[in-house]
Parts: sequence; C-alpha cells; structure tokens
Amino acid sequence: KQLFETAEIAKFTPTERLDYEESLKIYRDLYSTFKTKYNKGFAKGLKQGEKIGIEKGREEERTKAHQEKLDMAIKMKTDGMPNEIIIKYLGLTLNEIEKL
Repeated sequence: KQLFETAEIAKFTPTERLDYEESLKIYRDLYSTFKTKYNKGFAKGLKQGEKIGIEKGREEERTKAHQEKLDMAIKMKTDGMPNEIIIKYLGLTLNEIEKL
C-alpha cells in the first residue's frame, strides 16, 4: 500500500506535488493541534476525576466516622451515661443524641 502511494505521488506534476505537500502539511498541523487539545483535555478530565474521587472518598470516610460515633453514643446511652459526657467525648450535638 505504501509503495503504491509512493508510486502515485511520483507521477504528480510539480504543481500537483506542491498542492499535495501543502495539503499534507495542513493535515499534519491539524492532526497535531487536535492531538494536543485532546491530550490537554484528557489530562484536565483525569485531574478533575481524581479530585472528585478524592472528595468522594473523604465524604465516605466522614460518613463512616460519624456513623461510628452514633453507634458508640447508643452504647454509652444504653450504659446510662449522661448526654453531656457523650457530647464531650464524641463531639455530637444534643439533638443528634436525643434522636437515638
């Protein structure tokens, strides 16, 4: 295929050859521009995705930690500990403790 294309190009007149080379230059410039934009866009998307993933992971950890505090507050309440102690050691609000 490459040999055939080379043979076809060899038959070009000087004007056709200049036109061909100009069109090839334009194609390569466009390809390079698109490739650069694609790579930049991909990198930007990857960075945004990482940021979203990290934030989602942090939120899940906060939710898990809060649930663990609520579970501990239930145990403390069951053992008869006063709300003030639960608030002091777990950092929960009085409203959260009263809902348990």
